[in-house]
Amino acid sequence: MRTLVLSLSALLVACGGAPAARRVVTPMTPDAELAFENGIDFLGDPGLLEGNWLEQWDRDLRARSELSDAVLLVRVRAVHENEDLDRDRSYRLSVHVETVRFGTGIEDDLTFVARSSDAGYASVHDNESRLLSEQFVAFLRWVETPEGEIVPRWHLSPGSPGVMRRVNEILNGRRHTRPRTVTVTDGRDPRSDEESD
Repeated sequence: MRTLVLSLSALLVACGGAPAARRVVTPMTPDAELAFENGIDFLGDPGLLEGNWLEQWDRDLRARSELSDAVLLVRVRAVHENEDLDRDRSYRLSVHVETVRFGTGIEDDLTFVARSSDAGYASVHDNESRLLSEQFVAFLRWVETPEGEIVPRWHLSPGSPGVMRRVNEILNGRRHTRPRTVTVTDGRDPRSDEESD
């Protein structure tokens, strides 16, 4: 099916027609909305937690690892604060991908946005100076905006040995699962492993 879609797209472009837009077929769930809040945590050593705190951390990490379309090791190269005409603030994080742990066809450089209306905005605002000093594991889930643009919803956690050990355990259980279905029509979709049967 994927080959047919890509071939049709190439034919449309060759004939001068504009290719159709990409679209996410499987919508975000309420659980995914909570897990991918466009924010950051800085807990690099889960061994510091115990009891309910450790259980909650593990539940959150499992949800992000299992619901993600991509899991990456990244470094934030630049952080830009923006304000639009309505005085709504946002942060744009320019991120370089060092390693892809889950997902394929990921570009080397991505942009993550945290808007003032996002649940994770404060975590970026309060820790802006720390973002350039650490390696992070990035959990991504692709969403479609009302304008039809495909953008990542995301969460960053420290790429520390303790966090990565648990992420790897969870991802090893996902070896035979597929990410959500995405219709690819322009040949540049960053999620090339999402094929239809």
